[in-house]
Amino acid sequence: MARKKSAIRGSRKRPDSRRQPYGFFAVLVIAVVLLLALLIEFSYSYSLQHMIDNSAVANPPIRFFVGTSPVNIKGVTEVPANQTFCPENRTIINESNEAFSYGYYTELGSNEEFTYSFAQNSSNAYSFATIQKPFSIVSYSSVAVNSSVCAGYPNAKHLLVLRIAAPSKYIGPIYINLYR
Repeated sequence: MARKKSAIRGSRKRPDSRRQPYGFFAVLVIAVVLLLALLIEFSYSYSLQHMIDNSAVANPPIRFFVGTSPVNIKGVTEVPANQTFCPENRTIINESNEAFSYGYYTELGSNEEFTYSFAQNSSNAYSFATIQKPFSIVSYSSVAVNSSVCAGYPNAKHLLVLRIAAPSKYIGPIYINLYR
């Protein structure tokens, strides 16, 4: 009888000693997963912050009338839907903003596509854009040209060209976010 009790006690110790390595490996796997999650989150946060730091909001102050004609508009000028905005220089942007503080409007057909081009002075040009609803981006491209696309600005040789689709019906401005 004494042998049986000691045999039972000895066999009970063995399963406990086998569980310790599995517990260690389980803790190690959880630690590695948490470390990877931390690194991925840090990478995502850094990328997002980099995009925010290198972005600009382009809100060309042109009102759009889609699928309807503006009524009783006085003191405003109709401009074509396809526009090139020149160039990136801060002084010129301020002058452009002042010039566009006057009433400009564009009439678009329902679901019509139009093109905006943003000319810039440097090779550190915008290369990506997003647009707010109800408009949508059909395509965009970053283009370098041999000569200036803006009269009086010889270095305006870099373009971000956006092909945009208008909604079926809309009255108001367009909001574009540009990223380097």
